[in-house]
Amino acid sequence: MEDDDIISGDEDAPRPHKKARYDNAKANGNGNNINGNAPTDADTEGPACQSCRRKKAKCSRKQPCSACVRYSVDCVYDDRRTKPGLRTGAVENLSQRVAALEHMFLGQGVLWQQVFSQLNIPVPSGAGISGASDGSSPSLQHAASNLKLALADLADAQPVGSQWPPPPSHQQQPQDTRHHPPTSAFPEDGTPLPPDDLIDALVDTYFFHMHIWIPMLHVHDFRARMSNPTERPRLRTIFHAVVSSCARFSDDPRLGDRETKARLARQHRQAVILESMETFSVENLQALIICAFDTIGSGRGPSSWSIVGSMTRTVEQLQLSVEDEDQPPTSKVLIKRMHFLPPCRNWGEHEERRRVFWNTFLLDRFCSIATGWNFSLTSADVRRRLPCEGALWEAGEPLQTPTPYFGVADQSGTSTASLPAARPEGEAQDSLGGFAYCIEATESLSLVTTFFLQQSVDVTRPQEVQLWLLKFKQLDLRMVQWKLFLPEQWREACALNRDGVLDPNLTLAHISHNTAVVLLHQGIAYPLPEWQAAGLRLPSGSSSETCLAAATETAIIAQKFLQGSTYLIAPQFTFCLFICGRMLLAHAIYHSIPLAPAFDSLLHSLVEMSRRWNGPDDASDNLASKFARRLVRAREQGHGALDLRQAVYSDDPGVPAETQPVTMYAPKYAAAELDQDTSPDSMSLAFPPLPVSFYHQSSRGPTAAPSPGMPFDPAHTNDFEDLSAFLDFSFLPNQRISMFSGQTEK
Repeated sequence: MEDDDIISGDEDAPRPHKKARYDNAKANGNGNNINGNAPTDADTEGPACQSCRRKKAKCSRKQPCSACVRYSVDCVYDDRRTKPGLRTGAVENLSQRVAALEHMFLGQGVLWQQVFSQLNIPVPSGAGISGASDGSSPSLQHAASNLKLALADLADAQPVGSQWPPPPSHQQQPQDTRHHPPTSAFPEDGTPLPPDDLIDALVDTYFFHMHIWIPMLHVHDFRARMSNPTERPRLRTIFHAVVSSCARFSDDPRLGDRETKARLARQHRQAVILESMETFSVENLQALIICAFDTIGSGRGPSSWSIVGSMTRTVEQLQLSVEDEDQPPTSKVLIKRMHFLPPCRNWGEHEERRRVFWNTFLLDRFCSIATGWNFSLTSADVRRRLPCEGALWEAGEPLQTPTPYFGVADQSGTSTASLPAARPEGEAQDSLGGFAYCIEATESLSLVTTFFLQQSVDVTRPQEVQLWLLKFKQLDLRMVQWKLFLPEQWREACALNRDGVLDPNLTLAHISHNTAVVLLHQGIAYPLPEWQAAGLRLPSGSSSETCLAAATETAIIAQKFLQGSTYLIAPQFTFCLFICGRMLLAHAIYHSIPLAPAFDSLLHSLVEMSRRWNGPDDASDNLASKFARRLVRAREQGHGALDLRQAVYSDDPGVPAETQPVTMYAPKYAAAELDQDTSPDSMSLAFPPLPVSFYHQSSRGPTAAPSPGMPFDPAHTNDFEDLSAFLDFSFLPNQRISMFSGQTEK
């Protein structure tokens, strides 16, 4: 009766299905189920839990079951019969799958839009699908076939994932930059480099265009390191610098158009600067030298002054300013210096580090000459031998006789400082090349600017004039000796090197030497009225003849050099041509004579240098084009155009000369004074057409006119007559300047 009570119980109560089947089986009097089969474990143990039934998984029928324990879900048993229809979670699963498909199609649409835009295929607007019913199916099929062919060509030309450069970010920058500073120009993981084959091609371009002016990479060893998978990552910073400086010369389509190349150059230059600030290494310093050289030549000199200043400090910290044998022994010091560099492995690496220092030295001197600032590398920190001839370095054989030491100047800006000793005649000259002579000539140019043009003198005091003239004679004799002490085969600027062409660094040495002569003699060649009224008989005619001869020979040397070369020209070269061209303008105005023909030659050379610097199909401004434009404007405007307040590295056309009536004799600014409204990129050259030293008594404003002529005082006549002996010109102009001989002219 108990079974009957269970079966015929209250119909409102839940009715366990499995139990009923089990009870019915017992009522049938055998062990079979309703279907006549033997009962299974599931029949005897009861139904599975809800989670296992939903997943159609095997349930252990425990509390909780093993599946629910594994998936950390609630294990719930329900004896009710499941109603027919969709199971729980099926709708959610289908919704997620539909959403995934929708996102996939949307993403594909964006990608196809980019592909269509690259292939110049018009994207249909409006009801795109309905267009097929209007008879546009043939054009659609034609576009599809073109797309298939283009994608096949793209797959053959470049593997997937190697596209370079990465597309520029189109994220919108916030408008209010005061509270939302702009993000970095490149991602946190660094600026990606181009593919290796493109890097190798740009390195070839670098060795052709720039290596000759900043010879600090051993060509054979550098290429060997590039081929070594272990060494190549260490050259990453140099590769960034090469991309920054040489991308404009490449016609590889992967580099994009001119605007894309300019953007890439800026990004890779920033990568070099950041990496060099993070770590110290010779490779990082070499990369900075490349970037500074390129930035100066591009007419953005002030952008590189901080780079050069950092480089000069770095070479001292890396102990590259002193020869290894001159390093103080660590056993005799109380505090040992930090060492960042490992010892050199061979003589070639010694010479490479020596050349890294001298390239930094040249950039430091150029910054000092062009801005009037004190140079950073002085005799207190420097004790270095000159670099050897380039062919000897490439051969890799150690020198039997080391190159001589070169004495650099002491702290600049002091009138009592003595000049550094010149290199003795014949001292190990057989191992010196054009790069070493360029260093010597550049130091002479720096000495004229620092120890002569920047020193003020009161022309009413014979003692100051005597010191000034003594310094003049010392510098004049030093430059005459430099030319006389050159090896006989290098004394003329027409000398050819082993390759049968004009050596670029030796040519730059002769150009820099002539420019130093011009700057030294122009103050005496074109004296102020105050100077003439002082009673001192100046050999203005001899100095004027020397300046004119130096500028003329410079124009000839530059013209011949450009005719025999196709690579770009160093910024110092263009600087020297500008100084000579400006002197020719002053010469014509002072003597009221027509402008010398050499001026047009200098101008044409600057235009050609500007064209080479930019690369093909690029008319952007650079240092040479700015110099050429200033000379053209000076020739057109006359006296007022000699106002040098306009910055050399600025696009500002300057104030018209009509609004500022000044004469060519007036100083436009003092060396340490700049206009307050000039921009940070607005730096003028350090010297006006005449030295600052003549303007001690003139007003120091930027538009100051010359002070009126001093009355003649017979009391000072004897004093100044005694000083005339300091200006006894015993050298002819051709003994002072470097000349281009006509022996090799064709």
